[in-house]
Amino acid sequence: MKNVKEVKSGIYRISLPQPVSGDVFVYLIKNDKVTLIDAGHPSSDSQACLVDALKELGVGWGDIDQLIVTHRDMDHIGALLSHADELDCKVFAGYPSKKEPKLYEQLEGIRPQLPDQFTEELLTKVTMDEIDFAHAEHLPITDLVKQGDVIDIGGGRVEVLETPGHSYDHISLYEPDSKLLFGGDVLIENGPPTKIIDLQQYLLTLDALKQKDVTEVFPSHGPVMYHHHDAIEQSITTIIDIDQKIITCLKDGSKSCYDLALQFNNGKVDEHLLFYIQLISNHLNRLKDKDIIIETDKGVSLQ
Repeated sequence: MKNVKEVKSGIYRISLPQPVSGDVFVYLIKNDKVTLIDAGHPSSDSQACLVDALKELGVGWGDIDQLIVTHRDMDHIGALLSHADELDCKVFAGYPSKKEPKLYEQLEGIRPQLPDQFTEELLTKVTMDEIDFAHAEHLPITDLVKQGDVIDIGGGRVEVLETPGHSYDHISLYEPDSKLLFGGDVLIENGPPTKIIDLQQYLLTLDALKQKDVTEVFPSHGPVMYHHHDAIEQSITTIIDIDQKIITCLKDGSKSCYDLALQFNNGKVDEHLLFYIQLISNHLNRLKDKDIIIETDKGVSLQ
């Protein structure tokens, strides 16, 4: 199948569709144990594709010894929702340090700044966030893992790295013998990932990953990476550039998050604007924590 590729001996990278643009990748390790890393999206297309890929590799749901979830986003937990009755294996996941904030909670402080036309879209996304979180909160996790824990993958082992920032529960898996990193969403080409819950925590995660001797990164989105320091530096540079762009915009005076998002989106009121509102809201929180900006009646301004 086109969507299955053996990237290392016994390690298969499986590309799965999802309802949003871009595929999500899961990884199957066939050693003395069969290990699936992440489980795709619960949509019928994604799960049908996963079933076909596993069948091509001679694996049924009952053959999987363990499933490791890098984090509880919907595009990583699909089989745990769609095929829970067929799975009879250990399921590993990280400890969430706190509850994932819903979109409503993330944007609560700036909702009064938003025009009326965003209310319906915002409430729709809030509802979907609540549904997603409800699903993720009741997954059949059998083993919660933390930094430094080791998971036996049959003839090998992976070390658990806590890598929060994209989500609070995010873990990555490091194979010390071959220096491979199953990175989930923490590192992607031309990063950072679109969604970051906590920017400062994400930057601390990147600093920690710099210390690891990594030869290859197997991400959940985008191509395999062979220079993880380059990916890290790209993510850091992008975050700093966005900070600087916001600071430059504020040199003209106090602005709301919505005003800033509109500038970032070239003045367009379209489907991309809510993304920029979320993005800038996260950066504003970081800049407030660093005492670079302060809140005003109109939004925020430079100190």
